[in-house]
Amino acid sequence: MMRSKFIPLIPLLSVVFVGCTQLEHVSPYGYLGVKIGMSVSEANDKSGLNLSAGHNLDEDDLYCHFVSPSGAASPYGFMVVEGRITRVDIRQGGIYTSTGLGVGSSESEVLKAYPNQVEVSPHRYTDGHYLTVSIADGYAIIFETDTKQVERYRAGSYPSIAWIEGCL
Repeated sequence: MMRSKFIPLIPLLSVVFVGCTQLEHVSPYGYLGVKIGMSVSEANDKSGLNLSAGHNLDEDDLYCHFVSPSGAASPYGFMVVEGRITRVDIRQGGIYTSTGLGVGSSESEVLKAYPNQVEVSPHRYTDGHYLTVSIADGYAIIFETDTKQVERYRAGSYPSIAWIEGCL
């Protein structure tokens, strides 16, 4: 007599889907439910992150500023230009792109993950490089390296993705 092995799929699938929502990756289009082009209010409604600048914005900040969860020090922050989120900056390890790249990845890993898509240019302030992966529709990921590994990276839309100093 043959016995079938029945595995209930509903609980297994629910674990997989719950896991997927918790493991969102950085992309040129956003991070953690925050999409490039959203207002901070829309981003807070969709993501539940409670993004804020962490201080009162003065007149100089109205054009461009950064927000992060609860305004606190964070391994990532979102640039806001004219009231819209235009990019996400990743400053520490543990946050990855869909290709598994992040702070600490080697330059060769970036080049391998995006074959024939990476523009390598000298870093403006160090001996390192900018590794720019441009997407056809005006979006990009820019990895900043020390010539060996990624020290920080950012993802989002032009022109702000190309602003080296962030908000000036």
